[in-house]
Amino acid sequence: MLYSVMTKTGLILISSVLPLSILSLLLSPALSETSGPIHLFSKPISKSTVKPTAKSIVKPIIQTVRKFMSDYTVTNSDRGKTVTLKAGQSLILRLNENPTTGYRWMIPVFDAQLIQLTDDRFEPTVTANKPIMGAGGQRILVLQANRPGTIHLNLENKQSWNLNSPSAESFALTVHITE
Repeated sequence: MLYSVMTKTGLILISSVLPLSILSLLLSPALSETSGPIHLFSKPISKSTVKPTAKSIVKPIIQTVRKFMSDYTVTNSDRGKTVTLKAGQSLILRLNENPTTGYRWMIPVFDAQLIQLTDDRFEPTVTANKPIMGAGGQRILVLQANRPGTIHLNLENKQSWNLNSPSAESFALTVHITE
């Protein structure tokens, strides 16, 4: 059956062999978080009105599912580990850093077709809702897994003007990306 889901942002077509009652239970919590109220029409769309293709039906469903996959977070204590992500899932690296000393995590160049850096920010240590001047914090790197493959992440905590000096710290992680 082909159903339509009307959200604040527009119409989504869903093909399902599930009964309408189960389909609405599965979709409502996920979609309502970001797009407001959901109206799942109990009457299937007439095939004469819409001529769907496999791509037009499946692609929005896959995008919606990927949007609600949980992110995978790693910290300094995960050094040397191997993690597995699904394509579309995000990897969040939360690494201790003190940029006031000049030491910052050097980010290697990634194969953007495999994994892509989507966010890079610093969150300072906060006490009494105020950042502590000169204190460290965490460097937050968000990487989006794009397609299946394996990548070895090797980051070094160094002073950018003194690249020939030894690293204060290193962080290595192997990432396997599946479909």
